[in-house]
Amino acid sequence: MLDKTLKVIAVGQWDDTAKAWVGADKALDTAHEDYRKLRAAYMEARTDANRDALPLRAGMTPILWHVDVPRPEQWPILADLRGAQRATFAVQAAVHAITDRQGTAHRAKVKNGMAGDEWVQKLHAAGGGALVRELGEVVYVRGLQGDRDEGDGDPLAL
Repeated sequence: MLDKTLKVIAVGQWDDTAKAWVGADKALDTAHEDYRKLRAAYMEARTDANRDALPLRAGMTPILWHVDVPRPEQWPILADLRGAQRATFAVQAAVHAITDRQGTAHRAKVKNGMAGDEWVQKLHAAGGGALVRELGEVVYVRGLQGDRDEGDGDPLAL
């Protein structure tokens, strides 16, 4: 089976009050003239090619957040939640690892398919609610799409 884990860079969201990209990885060159366009393409399709096209600051490496597809039994709960509760549950359900700026992998402590509150607290400390919300949205979309490829054949065949 193919590794279907997405390696995601947090691109943040524009805050009119702060006049800044909130939650964007510090390695991203958000002042680059094409950042908005490249960010939009990456938000539309979180492919490796779109991720690799994002402009980086010289000598900096972004953090890669490993986003999995939520498990089928997690989907009904995830689908019913809203806002910060959905984002938090999504991160606990499907963001269980990161690769830091030095290339070292870190894993959450997972029990029954869910990371604990301390993992969400670490993510929140790393990028605030904007990071948790962005990663949660990626998990939600992955749950909508399901865990299959076009070539997987008939999903109802036994």
